[in-house]
Amino acid sequence: MLNYKWKTTSDYVLIDVNCTKLHGRIIEICCVKVKNDEISDTLHSFINPNFQKSKEKENWLEYEQYPTIDDLKQQIYDFVGKNTIVGWCVDYDIQRLSVEGIVFDTTVVDVFEPWHRYLHNEVPYCSLRNVYEWNYESCSKFRIYDFDKTYDKCLATKQLYDSQKHYNMVKYQRKLETMRRNGYKNV
Repeated sequence: MLNYKWKTTSDYVLIDVNCTKLHGRIIEICCVKVKNDEISDTLHSFINPNFQKSKEKENWLEYEQYPTIDDLKQQIYDFVGKNTIVGWCVDYDIQRLSVEGIVFDTTVVDVFEPWHRYLHNEVPYCSLRNVYEWNYESCSKFRIYDFDKTYDKCLATKQLYDSQKHYNMVKYQRKLETMRRNGYKNV
């Protein structure tokens, strides 16, 4: 059973998946293990979506050289273990993995939710790219350019999570606490 909550931790696993547009089949996965706020290990693979119908298969022939998600299941479980899972809109990634039979029993932190609440008036369309660009000066150790790659999205998510933990979200939490003390109920 997953436990979704906001939690700050220095040991966690970032997860991101890319899927086919039409059928939602996973074609790439990246898991990045973080220990003491530093990247310690990475599991990254393209995935054969294993289409059976010939018309669908024609579009994905280049992926036949990669393992299927079933081939990687145990490796993914071993890599994630009981670590907290952190991701951007991670509900989608968890849901796509569960469709493939990969179900976790751990705490999940969605980095999107606090940023969305914090920036809904400042950043139109709260995508990972837009929030990263908005916050780049205060959190970036290195520049992310390709938000279509799962590893790059994990790195951007890590930087935003670190930023939340260390600076921006402290101010945000204080603002929420003040609003609650002043009688605002919907915060």
